[in-house]
Amino acid sequence: MIKKITGFALLLSLLSMLIVLTYAAFFVRSAIKAAPELDLQKIIASSSTKIYDKNDRLILELGLKKSEYTTYNQISSNMINAITAVEDERFFSHHGLDYKRLVGATLQNVLSKKYSEGASTISQQLIKNAFLTSDKTLNRKVQEMYLAYELEKYLTKEQILEAYLNNILFGRRIYGIERASNYYFGKKASELLIEEAAMLAGMIQLPNFYNPYINIEDTLARRNLVLYLMCKNKYISKEMMEDLQNKPIVLNKNNNLLNENFTVYSSYLDYVIQEAHLDYNFDLYGLDLKVYTNVDPLVQKSIYEIMNNETQIFPDDKIKAGIIFMDNKTGIIEGIGGQREFESLNVNYATSVRLQPASTIKPILEFAPAFEYLRYNPANLILDDKITYSNGELINNWDGQFKGHITIREALVDSRNIPALKLYQELDKAKIYEFLTKLNLHTYDPPLEAHSIGGFSDGFTVLAMTNAYQMFANEGDFIEAKAIRKIEFQNNSYSANNGPKRLLSKETSFLITDILHDAISDTSEEIKGMYLSAKTGQSNYPYDIRMKYDIPKEAVKDSWFIGYSKNKTLGVWTGYDFIDGTSYLDSASRDISRVIWTQLMRLYGIYDQKAPEVPSGLTKANVEIIGNKLYLADKIGPNTFTDYFLNGTLPRTKAK
Repeated sequence: MIKKITGFALLLSLLSMLIVLTYAAFFVRSAIKAAPELDLQKIIASSSTKIYDKNDRLILELGLKKSEYTTYNQISSNMINAITAVEDERFFSHHGLDYKRLVGATLQNVLSKKYSEGASTISQQLIKNAFLTSDKTLNRKVQEMYLAYELEKYLTKEQILEAYLNNILFGRRIYGIERASNYYFGKKASELLIEEAAMLAGMIQLPNFYNPYINIEDTLARRNLVLYLMCKNKYISKEMMEDLQNKPIVLNKNNNLLNENFTVYSSYLDYVIQEAHLDYNFDLYGLDLKVYTNVDPLVQKSIYEIMNNETQIFPDDKIKAGIIFMDNKTGIIEGIGGQREFESLNVNYATSVRLQPASTIKPILEFAPAFEYLRYNPANLILDDKITYSNGELINNWDGQFKGHITIREALVDSRNIPALKLYQELDKAKIYEFLTKLNLHTYDPPLEAHSIGGFSDGFTVLAMTNAYQMFANEGDFIEAKAIRKIEFQNNSYSANNGPKRLLSKETSFLITDILHDAISDTSEEIKGMYLSAKTGQSNYPYDIRMKYDIPKEAVKDSWFIGYSKNKTLGVWTGYDFIDGTSYLDSASRDISRVIWTQLMRLYGIYDQKAPEVPSGLTKANVEIIGNKLYLADKIGPNTFTDYFLNGTLPRTKAK
């Protein structure tokens, strides 16, 4: 009986294995059948991505031009040795696939229960860049391996390395070994020294991270690892390795290879590359792509001039800034300012740096939900008095004063912290954080009372906050911000879907817009002929930091200004990314964000805009406050005022 069971189990195991192998063979056959044609012209010739503006005008070309192509014999043997040592040590002996490395990577993936790229040879990398997207799928990996194997039937090892080194990215949009050699070291690729070749070879893994101009320590460590691998593969001796590892990286100081268009569009391009990867699974490196963006060349040029202080707004070069200019009807991003200094290419303060939102979060986190979920009105009274957080910590208003009973409208116009906290405490936390998530304002924090006044540990980008405010301008419809209209690749066209999503009622959006219009009326930011709404925000220094660095009480860490008209939304952040005795915004420099906002809105906002139409769900009424209570006013008098009320929520008339 036991023998029968054992035999049956063995038969079942063999049958299961046969089914798995049959399925695997079918899957591989299907993947190979769907693989693109191996077009050698795309491998040998240079490929570049063309970037177009909103008017379909070519503004940039990313990649290597044919005139810059370098032959194998024009590349230093030091570079050949370095690149094979770090990227593909058995390159000259395998046939497109490194089976030893592949088995090792497969076992590691199985043990970790994760799928990763792993084990890609130089031939595979060349195939992926020329023909495939960056999808981390098994289907794409099978196609990559198949085409790499086929590639080595037609091209020599020298031709493959030549094509690879001519099309690979070396950081900062520098493509190709010749351009990289010139840019970083001021010499031809044939003249590269061992330590220089090692640095360039090390950059390929993370080209914008291992950038010696902005990250010298990590780049040096990576270079030294490549030198170790060159020693391990017997390209250099141990003594030479140790000698070269102790040498500093000596860079070319005259490296102005990038044209004016690149510098003007660099901040925008950063986000185009990010969006292309996240939304389309395309890396814009070495692919023959056409990318049609939403950038407005006039807006972008003005933002660039502001960021580089051509308009003399910034008092010094240490102040950072982030700017997002959007069109409301379509959700397109027309301009981005993320770096004041071109050297800071890996830090975009508009799209990648998460910042504390300060008081700009209040309309989103407390006031709009209070109207939407609690059916409060702008004229409702709220007590602005001394209060603590639930843990006993004291909270203050920006002016250190308490106003007593004030309307919700006044609380938001004057950006009072205590009313904001009280509204937060009343609201359903699950609802308001779900609302944040739908607005792409993702936080890693648990619900915290400090959030009510912008005290997030992680914060949000200028892009995310500006995009959220755009919802108010769109009467409650949220349209996800996009930099790319479409991408064309191999006769196919790809476009993202960012249609509007209703997140707030028209009534709530109108009330927020109306109140934030009051906040900007009769200020220097008011622009005649335009109906505008805006909110400020500033982050203060903690008491211990102010004492340590002797920072004035009125100084702030950073300053926000986010505002909109019917057609455009503009978000501006300015501040410092470090703290010392001189790095703070004083009473004058904290208004820089306001000045930038007003300048750009004057230039590119649309004039002659009327106030938004009042939704049918709102009623306008005269009211008065008697004994800290709100009543309908039976007649207009010196103590009455007018405001909007959600239908069915009018206050009662005072009993006579």
